[in-house]
Amino acid sequence: MKIRMLLTATLLMLILSANPGWTEYITVNGDMNSKIHFELEKTVTDVAGLQNLSLAFVVPETFASPSYKQDVRGFNLKFTPPPADRKTRTDARGNKVITAIWKTPPRSIDVRLSFDVVNITRLEKIDTTDPFPLEKVPGNVSYYLQATDQVQANDTRIKELAAELVADVHTEFAAVQQIITFVVDYISYVTIPEKYDAISTLSTGRGNCQNFSHLSAALLRAAGIPVRIVNGFTLNKPLDIKRENALLTYKMAKGRHSWIEVWFPDLGWIPFDSQQTAMFVVNRFIRIETGIDNDETVNDGLVRWSRTGSAKQEPSIREEIHADFLDDQVVLQGRKEAAGPKSFLLFPFIKAETGRNKTISPSSPAASASEAKEVAKTPSPESGKSNFFSNLWTGIKVAFGMEEDTESAKPSFLSRLKEKTKVAFKAEQGSIEEVPLPEQGPIMFGNVEFPENLDFAFPPVPAVPAGDGNFEKTRSFLVETAEFVTSKRTQYAQAFVISKPLMLDKVSLALHKFGGDGQLWIDVCRDENGKPGEVITTSEMIPLESLSEKPGYRWTDFAFQRNKTDMAMGNYWIKLGFEGSPVVNWFYTYGKPVGVAEGTRYKGIFDQDWSNALNFEFNYRITGVLKK
Repeated sequence: MKIRMLLTATLLMLILSANPGWTEYITVNGDMNSKIHFELEKTVTDVAGLQNLSLAFVVPETFASPSYKQDVRGFNLKFTPPPADRKTRTDARGNKVITAIWKTPPRSIDVRLSFDVVNITRLEKIDTTDPFPLEKVPGNVSYYLQATDQVQANDTRIKELAAELVADVHTEFAAVQQIITFVVDYISYVTIPEKYDAISTLSTGRGNCQNFSHLSAALLRAAGIPVRIVNGFTLNKPLDIKRENALLTYKMAKGRHSWIEVWFPDLGWIPFDSQQTAMFVVNRFIRIETGIDNDETVNDGLVRWSRTGSAKQEPSIREEIHADFLDDQVVLQGRKEAAGPKSFLLFPFIKAETGRNKTISPSSPAASASEAKEVAKTPSPESGKSNFFSNLWTGIKVAFGMEEDTESAKPSFLSRLKEKTKVAFKAEQGSIEEVPLPEQGPIMFGNVEFPENLDFAFPPVPAVPAGDGNFEKTRSFLVETAEFVTSKRTQYAQAFVISKPLMLDKVSLALHKFGGDGQLWIDVCRDENGKPGEVITTSEMIPLESLSEKPGYRWTDFAFQRNKTDMAMGNYWIKLGFEGSPVVNWFYTYGKPVGVAEGTRYKGIFDQDWSNALNFEFNYRITGVLKK
């Protein structure tokens, strides 16, 4: 009975995340031009018993597509002390790999890698005439239609889902749009997932950038669309998208990242970041290595060694990234095309036309009246998506005995994943806003999942056997997603929702102190038209010296013992306040795991209007007592 209640509660939540309206399309146009000096510092510390230690790096290449161009100059790679041997080769995917080898490793090896790169993202209208299904794929591209252990494109569940998503489309772009929209709204971002393959991602509904890439690739390949995996770096310099009288600030973490490139016969390889952007990546991306999946693209950052029989320890690895923007010109205009509270998905203006079928997406702000009339004759990608999600929800209810199976409402394939689906994940995650609550008593909820106490400078990457007594460690995709929230010029706020009256006890934030002095506190505000409004209660002050400076993020509790407040059901805001000169970061999660799309906001410290939104959600926890 308890399990049944849990499934029922979590199914009520799934209808929110499965609704197609929950993706927020932003049509973006403009230019991003940057010149960046990039440096990577890597230190490998030896331990007793190691031998034949090797380090591998991939030389970034110049790349051009209709929306994104990368021009690499002045690549330099230096090892201290110098290796006994240094080899250069080009692998089967065209990646240029440099491998340095030490037969007797020194106590410590320092690596300095640097280059300059000119990145250009140009978001003009893209025209494509490719039909769907694709008529012909050349031999040198067809390799990227294959299934792998990480990208199980031939799995029945993947094939059935892909078929459902693209059932009503006639252009390749529309097919890709359907699939990427599903992925960006379906996967909840977590820093350290258990597995990275497409099937695990589908069954749990969560993962990091590798999971987004592998599930996207599997669904697209199952639909007959070639996809390759790209590994590289993202830089944490934010960029602003102007929308009417407000800004949407887009930010990635600084670190290693995985994304995809999709092949169009008339456009070539087009980059997608299936976490947030379609048909382009921003010029904060640096492209390094490509392959069929993340098991193949392992060369950049790969460490290998052998060891004597008595040796049990592993070398320690520290990696730091530095990026200096020598020039950075960003002019972006954005327009909201469909509202919803889960995940942002940015598009340029696309016109996809083949014969009498035409798709203009996400909407057609620049389309003529005649074009709009012609579009209306063609089945919209949105209609197929709407039908899919409707059938998906019906199927899940059938699978868990909430509704009888009828001929007119057959369950989709996902309803057959009874043993482990996103339904179970939502319950495990602890996101309870839409879950039926007890009549009264203690309760805790929020965006609660983040890697506590993790030192991102030394990420926990396991050593794995590599045959013939060798071991290896691949590069880490763990990134520190955090915002400096105690700037003297900026203040930040996070929305939350309560569905029953609550006596507030405390609010906890995932913080890390780097230094400084002063005090922190929280104001809880009413919601006024989707922004922080009147302050209804203020927490007790926390002196900065009470926070630890040890590596990692952890919960900092702000108590309301002296200002206990009865809160009616509704929308509220956490507003972080500070005085003095604290240096504190607040951890965030990509996407919108539990909150509304524009529920993370910021403003100048002396401004009145909280009109500026962020593309992520801060990690927070609300504790209190439900009241009748």
